[in-house]
Amino acid sequence: CQLSGKCSINFLSPAIWATRQTVNVSDRRIFAKTSLRELVIYLIFVMLALLIALLMLNSASYFYYTSVFNLVVGPYQENSTVKAVDLYGEIKDLDDIWKVIALLMLNSASYFYYTSVFNLVVGPYQENSTVKAVDLYGEIKDLDDIWKSTFAKPSSVLSSLQYIQAQIFGALFPDTWYNRRNVSFNEKEFIGYDNKMLGVPRLRQVRVTSTPCDVLGVMNNVEYVCYPPYSASTEGKKPMQPQGGVIPNHTKNAWRYQTAGQLGSAAVAAQYGAYPGSGYVQDLSRSRNTSEEIIQELFEGRWIDEASRVLFLDFTIYNANINMFVIVKLIFELPVTGGVFVSSEFQPAKLVRYLTATDYFVMACEIMYLMFILYYIVEEILEIRKQGFHYFLGVWNILDIVVILLSIICAGFTIYCTSTAYEVMTNMLKDINAHPHFDQLSYWYGHWVRATALCVFFVVIKIFKYVNFDRSLGQLTKTLGTAAFDMIGFMIMFCIVFFAFAQLGYLAFGTSIEGYRSFTQACYTLFRIMVGDIDFVALRRANFFLGPLFFVVFIFFAVFVLLNMFLAIVNDAYANVKEDLVKQKTQLKLKDMVKKSAKEMIKRMRKKSSKTLVQILRSTGLFGREVIPFEDFRAALKCHGYGDTEITATFVKYDTDGDNCLNMKEQRQLEDDIEIGARTTLKQQEEDEGHGTDEEGEQDVNADPDAVEEEDEGHGTDEEGEQDVNADPDAVEISRFISISSSTYSVKYVDPDDFVELVERVEALEASLLELLSHSDELLAVLEQVELAKRAHRKNLMEMMGN
Repeated sequence: CQLSGKCSINFLSPAIWATRQTVNVSDRRIFAKTSLRELVIYLIFVMLALLIALLMLNSASYFYYTSVFNLVVGPYQENSTVKAVDLYGEIKDLDDIWKVIALLMLNSASYFYYTSVFNLVVGPYQENSTVKAVDLYGEIKDLDDIWKSTFAKPSSVLSSLQYIQAQIFGALFPDTWYNRRNVSFNEKEFIGYDNKMLGVPRLRQVRVTSTPCDVLGVMNNVEYVCYPPYSASTEGKKPMQPQGGVIPNHTKNAWRYQTAGQLGSAAVAAQYGAYPGSGYVQDLSRSRNTSEEIIQELFEGRWIDEASRVLFLDFTIYNANINMFVIVKLIFELPVTGGVFVSSEFQPAKLVRYLTATDYFVMACEIMYLMFILYYIVEEILEIRKQGFHYFLGVWNILDIVVILLSIICAGFTIYCTSTAYEVMTNMLKDINAHPHFDQLSYWYGHWVRATALCVFFVVIKIFKYVNFDRSLGQLTKTLGTAAFDMIGFMIMFCIVFFAFAQLGYLAFGTSIEGYRSFTQACYTLFRIMVGDIDFVALRRANFFLGPLFFVVFIFFAVFVLLNMFLAIVNDAYANVKEDLVKQKTQLKLKDMVKKSAKEMIKRMRKKSSKTLVQILRSTGLFGREVIPFEDFRAALKCHGYGDTEITATFVKYDTDGDNCLNMKEQRQLEDDIEIGARTTLKQQEEDEGHGTDEEGEQDVNADPDAVEEEDEGHGTDEEGEQDVNADPDAVEISRFISISSSTYSVKYVDPDDFVELVERVEALEASLLELLSHSDELLAVLEQVELAKRAHRKNLMEMMGN
């Protein structure tokens, strides 16, 4: 109990948890050691974070994602003699990377309405599913072409179903190899020959209920039925009735509503809106023929109609070569504007985390990382107890809390994803004909990836906290701090101009240009213009006069004026910081701290060697013999890294009778000198550590035996140094084995770097004094002129009064 209590007290001692915020800053030696210790510990922490993040991200993830993406939504090619047809692109009206559309000010649906009508009138014409769409509108070159072109209305829902039957089924249910030979039974469920499909795909749609339409009074003679945009209040939950007299055979469950909890699905944010995990669901089959029958049954029964707002197609594949999953979600949105807007989500995921030796190495790194997090939690608690409320006023302290919280969140995500993945796969193996519930797992895995990316980013940025005490490495943070107030004023001006142009672009071009379809997208487009990503043709096409005028004026104000103002503010702040650094007093330098720590480490190693000399001889069985021949003495010490010169000098020193052997008396003298030297060195070290600041410690370093050795090496040639060592065996003992009392005499030398810096400061002070004296002379001259003028004025006044 006493031992454990002692360990507990040592564990909670302030020395272990000491930081720059808790130690005495006035003591430069303690401050320097604490700063360097914090930096070394944190660099280990950064290395662990990078190892965990980079090793768990498979470098093949991008290629895996691309191959699956091209297989599912890329150009479809039925055979080698027919040109590839982009069936997915035929129903793709917007960029598939949109995630959220902000509905600000104007009705942002105007762009979607414009696009759907545009594609309906002048888009590519497709007569049937076996013929590639022809852009008849784009083929018009003269008046004759106008009469030759015809327009037809393609069915967007029909195109969606054709895409599912042609390309998706072709990818998910391969029948033949590239040489037209049939695949075996075990190869049928391998997509692209390498990817195993898990379970069966699933179709899910979200519907709304019909509402009365608000129309103009003169149009009341026409009966309208409206279907509003999706919201929680308009979601349709009533059972559906198959149309056309269809009797459900494979699709008995597709016509009734199911909740997100029953389906195990997560909410989705798509191009046009956000949708819940509930809806009407139909699972496909592992057989292509059965799946086609299911699609045909849904098609004939009008499972998708004007009340449908979105259709999802979900499936999951696994590649055992790289131990990676891809959770696929294809999205077909049917907004109130009409048409179909498609997008997709492909989430590569490493759900089985620990299989190989590298994975277990990552596990060890994760455990060490969590131990570091516990260490930093205790450290931050101690800092809060000492500083109180002022702790939360520091930017770096807030960043410390952010890193700790993100690390805890990532650890929670890791545990959840790993345990949930094993549970989902266990349930999937119980029923291979069911759809695996990877939807929730994909949702949280994506959050884990983003949280890990943010955590690693802040961990790397936090390095500036531990290096900003160095004058050269801390210039960035000092520059930003100096320019903070000026940048706040600049940001106010910039936001006024920038948002004015964003509002103008949104209102003027929001209905015809994709980049301005909402206020948020208009802001993104303007930022892209500032960095040179410009679509000038679209602006000119939208409005021949206002488009180019908008572009030229924005470039002038945003790039030529505001951007150069920002650079001027930063440049001026940097110049002020450089000027202040020149005038500042000598501060700690990182290179000096590392150099000093390296010297101390070498000194400790040498001290350890001197104390273990007798132990080396005893371990080899030589110490305690009546005589130790020189050959045996040399062989024993050579095995422990000692040089011939040091070995010879030491042996000659204690071989007083010159018989080339060490007798018992000479051995005892060697042992006594080592003990005396060790005690003397320890006493001198304690005296050195008890005096002066960090800078004085650097000046007194020559009092140590290592400094005397460096001083000896600094004079004369190498041969003279060897002669001095041979001539004075005590110097050899100082440099390699022991420190005798004669080394306590110290000669203090000024550090060259400190001397040069001191000379520069003296010269700068002299220049300042000269400038001050010159200004004083000018001031005295002016005062003298004023005094002379006063006297002349007084004399003239007296003469006037005398007259």
